[in-house]
Amino acid sequence: NYEVTINGSKPTAIGGFSEVRRGYYISYNCIDEVGEVSFNVVEPEVGIAPYFDIIPISPSVERNVSDIVYYDKSTREHSTREYIETDTTFEEGHYYEVRFRATAKDGYEFSSDENGEVDVSKILVNEHPVTDAYYLSTWSKQYIEVVCVYDALKKGEKSMPIQYDNDECIDGVIQYVKVYDVAPPKAGELPDQVGVTLSDYYRVPHCEGGKTAFRWINVTDGKDMDLEKDKFENGKEYEVRVGISTFDSFKNDANGKADFKGYIDGIEVDEIILLDNELYDGDAVLVYNFGVLGEENKLNFVDVPKGEYYYDAVKWAVGTNITNGTSDNTFSPSKSCSRAEVVTFLWRANGCPAPSSTENPFSDVPTGQWYTNAVLWAVERGITTGTGGGKFNPDKVCTRAEVVTFLKRAVAKDVVPSATDNPFADVPAGQWYTEAVLWAVEKGITTGTSTTTFSPDTICTRAQVVTFLYRLSTLNK
Repeated sequence: NYEVTINGSKPTAIGGFSEVRRGYYISYNCIDEVGEVSFNVVEPEVGIAPYFDIIPISPSVERNVSDIVYYDKSTREHSTREYIETDTTFEEGHYYEVRFRATAKDGYEFSSDENGEVDVSKILVNEHPVTDAYYLSTWSKQYIEVVCVYDALKKGEKSMPIQYDNDECIDGVIQYVKVYDVAPPKAGELPDQVGVTLSDYYRVPHCEGGKTAFRWINVTDGKDMDLEKDKFENGKEYEVRVGISTFDSFKNDANGKADFKGYIDGIEVDEIILLDNELYDGDAVLVYNFGVLGEENKLNFVDVPKGEYYYDAVKWAVGTNITNGTSDNTFSPSKSCSRAEVVTFLWRANGCPAPSSTENPFSDVPTGQWYTNAVLWAVERGITTGTGGGKFNPDKVCTRAEVVTFLKRAVAKDVVPSATDNPFADVPAGQWYTEAVLWAVEKGITTGTSTTTFSPDTICTRAQVVTFLYRLSTLNK
């Protein structure tokens, strides 16, 4: 029963011996922490080449930074100091990972966080945060490996290391899975076999020995595709199944079914299968059906998840050419809608009829604009008379009251709502929009923003507008 102190401090005993020994080995780290350190690194940027000389900006870190690897996650090709093609440069759209190892000088160690892991906040590349870092030994904090993961490169833009999401894995349980860079079916081409994850918690395995992380299924013909021979054909339906591995565990429900979300290039998958299957080197499989090749029958908007109230409405609006997305993979459901957009959506929903007259009563609606015919048509139909003073204000955002008023004037201008009960405290009797709101509620076009409010002056979003139109189209059927 005794206590050992060295220079007034308690040492740390090293345990884990495989046999009983007499006495103790006592270790006392008479060292200082490195603290914050930044490494000068050539980071991935379109058109430039990897550079295998990394310089630590700290007097407490050895100059020799070793084991530098540039990893193209999109092709699974490594570039190291010993192996690199002379013309290798970083490519647009590819995902990259940079790894290197650093050593603290004798008498120093890299700082730890409260969990005893590397304090990542004190490890920087080019003065900005890294993705991750970890100790290379369980008994020494003198050696670390630094990891920087980069999202798809864009030409002319500086890429920064991504930061892992705190909610991606909680207490060792995977909450959601995101896979990127899966090339969709294209007629005449072979199936893609490489997927990218930007997480440290799970991966698409690089499979060997007859196992595969990818299965492409020709649903029309009811068979698996030969990834080396079978090419995609127009008019046929295809499905991809991507195997995922993890050293943690996936979130399950009480019945052992998958209870987490899965995404491929931002689109929620159709199914997740948990398995122990000899066909896959993985613990779960993400299933996504691309539909029939050559037909627009799937939504590819990353911001329109399945289950949202506007999902079917957006799918309908895109499929009937009422609207497109705001980019190839975004719809921007929360973006406000302008008066020009609303009357154009309504005009397209009515078949894009040509106005009978070219007379234009509005000084702010120039000839030849994408919304000109829609506005002239709306004026002829009595849907709108403008905002006064010979103006239409095409760029002014549209309120919920304005939208339902446009809808009623378009299809039921002279119809009086049969119900006289008004559930909304913020829709007074006798307002210019009161009848339109009550009509819209009666027809099931809207239920308000709560049981007692309609929010007539609130800006109407793209999601709300296409949902109103979709419900109106269903009513007309």
